[in-house]
Amino acid sequence: MTGFRDMLKWEAYKLTHQGFWTFFSIAFTLLFFYALFLIFIIIYPYLPYQNLYFFYCSGTYSVHLLSYILGNGLFLFFYMQKSVKIDKWKINSIPWPWEKPQKWSEDLKKLIKSVLFMQLCILPISLSISGLTVKFRSQPEDLSFKEVLWQIAFFTVCEDFLFYWSHRAMHTPWLYKNIHKQHHEYNVSISFAAEYAHPLEYILGNSLPMALGTLVLGHTNTHIITWFIWVSFRTVSTADGHCGYDFPWSPLFFFPFHTGAAFHDFHHSKNQGNYGSFFTIWDTICGTDYQFFRFFEKNEGKIKD
Repeated sequence: MTGFRDMLKWEAYKLTHQGFWTFFSIAFTLLFFYALFLIFIIIYPYLPYQNLYFFYCSGTYSVHLLSYILGNGLFLFFYMQKSVKIDKWKINSIPWPWEKPQKWSEDLKKLIKSVLFMQLCILPISLSISGLTVKFRSQPEDLSFKEVLWQIAFFTVCEDFLFYWSHRAMHTPWLYKNIHKQHHEYNVSISFAAEYAHPLEYILGNSLPMALGTLVLGHTNTHIITWFIWVSFRTVSTADGHCGYDFPWSPLFFFPFHTGAAFHDFHHSKNQGNYGSFFTIWDTICGTDYQFFRFFEKNEGKIKD
């Protein structure tokens, strides 16, 4: 019961922390989904939807890459401002990686090499293979915004379930040492390093959980536009979860019992628990967020027994 009380207290704190930004967060998230929905509806007749394999591979790659660039571009803008008004949302007092110039120079080279390898090699190869099995609806048809919303909500639940267990498995001794340790080279979360990972983790721990919802629901019940919007949202939300800022207008605040950047930042800075991606529920059920709540209670004074 302690875990569920902690989770409810955490929800209460987030609502207090967010305040009037709650409405902005909801509006921003709905606008994000609706804008993408409208863009795809408008340009869809000009897209190569008749060739599903090519459309899936090229579309998924393009949507992910564009979302990665734009999402990280926004956070780069925030990082470069060095503004007190922005930095007041910084989650912890540990210096940013670039505040240690010598080390950052080497880390940045590794980060760029890893990201380029993922984007230019691993992602195209994995898409070319997974594309052989896709059966998404792709013909022009009436696709309601309501359908897009409830399916993406379903996808987040499925993704969070598999991500939690795959992520927790990555923290077993052998998998951590040989695979997951690369991602934890950054004990201070930054958005660029959200996809800084071993290729096996990128596929099994990131891509597979993201695809689970469509497999459970069935490709023939999912329109490819919904898939593209989901890919974009998951890419941006991953960058948000690693950005190092606990912005109250984050789109993740749209979801009840969401994790958020502060939740995941603890995982990186302390390397303990908090394995969920979207929701705190599995961490609460399994007790893997206990250390986080005790730390938060002791150091922030926001949650009281």
